[in-house]
Amino acid sequence: RPSMADDELFEAVPALAGLPQNSGGAGLESEHFNHTPLEDRKVGVPPGWASQVKVVALSVFTAGIGWAMFSFMANMSIGQLELGHPRNAGTEAVQCFLPTRETDRHLRKLLLRLRHRERTPELECHVKNMVNKTCSDVEVPVASINGHMVPMAGGVDWLRWWAKVFLVLSLLLLLGITTHDLAMLSLVKQEEIMDFRSLRWQFPVIRRSFALLAGVKVIRQLLQKSGLGRWAQLLSRLGMPFLVVWNLCLAVFVLSPLCVALFLLHPIRLSRAAVFVQSLVCSVYSLCFLVQITVWLLHRHWRPWYALTWSHAGVISDRKVDCLCGCEYSVSNHALFQLMMIAVTSLAKSLMVAMRCVKGLRRSQWANLITVLFSVPINAYPVTWASLDAEPPEGCDETETQGERAFDPFVLMDEQINSKNLRLELAAIQWQGTPRGGDVTPREADAIGCCGFPYARRRRPKRWSLSFAVALNFKATMAPDLEEEDLRTQVEGFLSQLPPKDARQVLDRLRRRLAAGEPLSARKVADHVDESCEFLAELLAFCRNDEVVAEVLHRVGEEEAEEEQLLGRFLDSRRRRRLEPVRTLGPWEEHFAGGRRYFYNNDTQKTQWHVPNDWPAQVDAASAEHHSRRDFEITLVDAKEFMEFTPGILRAFVRPSHFESLSFCLEPVMTKMAVTFLAGEVKKLEFENGQVVAQIRPLDPRKAEGDMLTPQHEHGTAREPFK
Repeated sequence: RPSMADDELFEAVPALAGLPQNSGGAGLESEHFNHTPLEDRKVGVPPGWASQVKVVALSVFTAGIGWAMFSFMANMSIGQLELGHPRNAGTEAVQCFLPTRETDRHLRKLLLRLRHRERTPELECHVKNMVNKTCSDVEVPVASINGHMVPMAGGVDWLRWWAKVFLVLSLLLLLGITTHDLAMLSLVKQEEIMDFRSLRWQFPVIRRSFALLAGVKVIRQLLQKSGLGRWAQLLSRLGMPFLVVWNLCLAVFVLSPLCVALFLLHPIRLSRAAVFVQSLVCSVYSLCFLVQITVWLLHRHWRPWYALTWSHAGVISDRKVDCLCGCEYSVSNHALFQLMMIAVTSLAKSLMVAMRCVKGLRRSQWANLITVLFSVPINAYPVTWASLDAEPPEGCDETETQGERAFDPFVLMDEQINSKNLRLELAAIQWQGTPRGGDVTPREADAIGCCGFPYARRRRPKRWSLSFAVALNFKATMAPDLEEEDLRTQVEGFLSQLPPKDARQVLDRLRRRLAAGEPLSARKVADHVDESCEFLAELLAFCRNDEVVAEVLHRVGEEEAEEEQLLGRFLDSRRRRRLEPVRTLGPWEEHFAGGRRYFYNNDTQKTQWHVPNDWPAQVDAASAEHHSRRDFEITLVDAKEFMEFTPGILRAFVRPSHFESLSFCLEPVMTKMAVTFLAGEVKKLEFENGQVVAQIRPLDPRKAEGDMLTPQHEHGTAREPFK
């Protein structure tokens, strides 16, 4: 904490991402402050240009490790060969041939014959100095050595293959990192870059394809399979190494190409995810390359062998010609150690780039630039330093601010006279803004999972009771019981899918374990009851309050009180009274869905919205009065039932201390609320200033205009919500 006078204190004012640049924060900026970047104003370049240049340059440096590996392995020279240990040392004779033309094409043909050990007598040269010479004791003039080397013995040129792989990976990383950081420099484009949860919801093809091919579900089913027991667990454990290898191959050969294809279609939205995936793929390739180099160091005969060729004067058919001679040598230990250091550097660098993407994949608003080493969230810019009385720092103009996102945001503080006594204190503030990644966003997270990634633990309420209580705006009174009610709803929903006998056995086993102080999960699956117990134990493990878990297990399976059954009986009676036979005429049937009428033809098995030509208009005219009268009668009956059920329904969801104060508010408007409530689907029901306000959507669009149950409003249609 700074130990200075208040007028000498300076405070950081970060403007939140998504707000205008002249809005500042905390009210510590003067109205005449503008956000002309400090470095740009001094150099005289356009705003944001310096950050863009720095980002592009650092992107090249970040992805340059792949280019370094490509350059080293693609340009293997004589210095990387172990000339003291040729293949079959002491027995391998020097082979000399006649190059018909000094071109690469004939050179490749010659080396092909060397590769397959094929001698061509009509092209074989006789070099006097090479007679009875082996590749171990041959002496060659340096000026005659040909630097072009190819692999021998028909093998794969692994070094040049790895060089091409790392070149492609480095280019993809360069493209992804540059796209990501340039988009992060824009206030508009940075909102489009998605985090992991938005990615799973907006691109389900990635989640579904990987979940389908990963094989984790198969192992889980083997562990939970009833009747197999110990053999299922043994089989699953034996399959774990194969599962790991399979998932690595899946990530490299399936997930990576899929992400690259989607990245080309959506470069900005998927830039962070593409960089993360490509970094992991690059680390996997680096690890595989490191393992292969280690094997080469331990086993010399598995190393790549290259042909060293040189020119020498020879004789063929009594004619003097220039012959081409050659021997094959392996890669030296020194070169392999250099490749090992490059592979380790590539592995570490790839993991570092991947880890720099994790923060933005967890929460988009906490993302930072990948190329810049200091991890400052991008939503902290632009930063304007000012004293508590909104005066600029000493030695700075009032228009100077730090708006360049690729540069140090604390650049002005170390230039102050009393900077040695200053200490920076940062705080995160609540931000109400548009969710990142578009309008299609998942539910709010309420738990933190592996590696700090948030996820939605609670499911949506399955029953009507909790949503009805929330609609009555009793969140404050029900807050302590919200977790218990939600957990109980999920447990009851799972047990309702089991046979009654199995459900009772599951509850009895869990209650006995809870009473004995044992863990709910026995970590064994002997039958289908144990399988259900393990599932419920995993579900209850999300609740950290043991008292809530005990209360849920004791309340689940009990008979509901009479007051709690009133709502279900009322809805069942309303649903039963509103059922009526489907009107048919010939092959046509009349149906309603979502407040709209449609027709189904049994002969053609087709559905259409417009009225069929053979559907007589007299049927609609004759039934309009009947349906209007029927709806009115049903509503009056339901209103009477609702008035009988309402006190019990409210008593089931309202605390006793609040029920008496609510009763006098409901009496004057009980009949009106009952009729309005039964007129359509309830969208919102709450209390405002002691009165009940219901927002509904009428269910039946065929109600006649002017009906007491069809209110009129400015939109002129009864299908839209109204108050």
